[in-house]
Amino acid sequence: MKLIKKIAAIMFAFIMVFTLSSNVNAEETTGTGKITISPANPSQTYKVYRILKLESYDKNKKA
Repeated sequence: MKLIKKIAAIMFAFIMVFTLSSNVNAEETTGTGKITISPANPSQTYKVYRILKLESYDKNKKA
């Protein structure tokens, strides 16, 4: 049982280090409100749904 716990701990540590070191890049926009789908199929219809509303950000409010 101790061997299984040690192996699981090593695996979880490796997974944590791997996921924390992965890069996520987002394209910066200037408030245009545009979404680019690449590659997009011209005959396909795409729908966009807002899941969350960020209430803590107001671009017109000065700090």
